[in-house]
Amino acid sequence: MGRVCASYLLSKAVVDSYFYICSSARHIFLAMGLANGLPNIRHHLLVINQKAVSPVVGTLLSRPEPFTTVEAFVVNGGGYKKLWGKKRSFARLKELIDSLQPVRIFGGNDRREEFQYAVSYAEKHTPQVVGAYLDDGTGSYVNGVYLRKWRAIVDLTADRLLKRVFYGPWYDKQRLLGGTRWVKECYLNFPDLAPEELKSRKDIFPLEREVFRADSLRRLLESLVDAYRTPSDEDFSVAQLYQEYDVFVVLPHSKAVARYFGGEKSYNEALGKYLKGKGKVAVKYHPRESRFYFDCDASVTVFPASLPAEILFSFVQSKCVVGDMSSALLSAAWLMPESRTICLCPRGLDENPILSLVKRVPPVEIVYS
Repeated sequence: MGRVCASYLLSKAVVDSYFYICSSARHIFLAMGLANGLPNIRHHLLVINQKAVSPVVGTLLSRPEPFTTVEAFVVNGGGYKKLWGKKRSFARLKELIDSLQPVRIFGGNDRREEFQYAVSYAEKHTPQVVGAYLDDGTGSYVNGVYLRKWRAIVDLTADRLLKRVFYGPWYDKQRLLGGTRWVKECYLNFPDLAPEELKSRKDIFPLEREVFRADSLRRLLESLVDAYRTPSDEDFSVAQLYQEYDVFVVLPHSKAVARYFGGEKSYNEALGKYLKGKGKVAVKYHPRESRFYFDCDASVTVFPASLPAEILFSFVQSKCVVGDMSSALLSAAWLMPESRTICLCPRGLDENPILSLVKRVPPVEIVYS
């Protein structure tokens, strides 16, 4: 396990310390929003599950604001190397907890061993600490991972037991994200849609959209936006984030297009009626996309595929957003409720739990293709 660290000394009064353990771009964005909105608290970011220091993490290390400190755990390899790396991570977490004395530890994924170890250790040494879960998109409301029952059986029995053997008896895994015993508070985009299992056992708090569309946060995010660019994004500029679009299209992965929509041609035809006659169209491909299949006659702005949808929707204005059953579409509904939000859905998925969730999200419209 390698470690890199940077600090930023805030001039404002210090009251308490918050510790964020994040493994995804979405959770780093949420942590930045919370930290920016609470300037009188010391905020500390730890980025885990890194194979290398990415340009985004490197930018945060060099310019940590709104955090007081930023650190990254770099772990490579599997098997014994992974186990040894985790053990070294736990040792460093001990040092961080002892030093920071956090009153809250936020985890974007409460199944991560680092989050669970940090809270379990902190509860023994910092009695006032609270474990908190940050919204993970659709997984916060319905666990699509367990659409197949055998997956739930393996994960919640064998996998949980093995991790307790290799890492410690403190490890827990529950069917729902946010459901482990180390979480007391859940911070969600749509608290009213929280599963009853969480509502009955956890304290639920809303993530207020105004906090994540604040001008002060946008200024901080601009430096990260450039870090998401790749050589193929040479035509993209930060100024495009501040423009208004007629339609913003969040594209599904081409494999989903082939599986559910009958191919790229059929999908483009289904999109066509929302794009016809529109002057300005924005498009974002799936982060793991390798095929560029979108076809449109309008003036199109293509945003970097790796740029998180949450960051995009904290900037842009769009009269209409079109997407599929995805966390990105939920983020649009959360951050831009004034926009018309359309879920383009293939037929035959009425029993799908994720579709059932999307149907309950205001102001999303379900349109069958």
